Amino acid sequence: MDMSMNMPGGGYSYTTDMKHNMWMFFHTSIGETVLFDFWTVNSVEDMILSCAVVFLMGLCFEGIKFLRWRVGVSKALTPPTSMTMRYVDKLRSSHHLIQTFLFGIQIVVSYLLMLVFMTFSIWLGLAISLGIAFGYYLFGTRHDSDMVGTRHDSDQKYQVTIN
Repeated sequence: MDMSMNMPGGGYSYTTDMKHNMWMFFHTSIGETVLFDFWTVNSVEDMILSCAVVFLMGLCFEGIKFLRWRVGVSKALTPPTSMTMRYVDKLRSSHHLIQTFLFGIQIVVSYLLMLVFMTFSIWLGLAISLGIAFGYYLFGTRHDSDMVGTRHDSDQKYQVTIN
């Protein structure tokens, strides 16, 4: 395994026998492996496509967070079936299972985005940041009035808080 570190311009990069660069600084180079062996960036067109994919991943990340919020609001607005619901029954409820599934997907997407950012490619990092920002623009506008609802069992207004 060749672990040479000298790069033109005085930078450092590890090169293994598998011909993968592990950059130790932010760069704009082409020749990147992103997440998987089959996802390599060998041309400008590949970089543009990769940036579009990670942009959509960032957008989906914010969309999943919004879906989790909507599921929580819909749960809070449904009439309670019983005030003395057992903990085990709460774990088996459809709202909790949906929240858990969405949370798992959110965590996987967030770690994948982190690993892409750790390629230190300026273009991929910028695409991630813009995707998350645009996702927040589309999905992040939540007002307190969106969380106020009327209970089905009474006419009283109440505040719903989502963690």
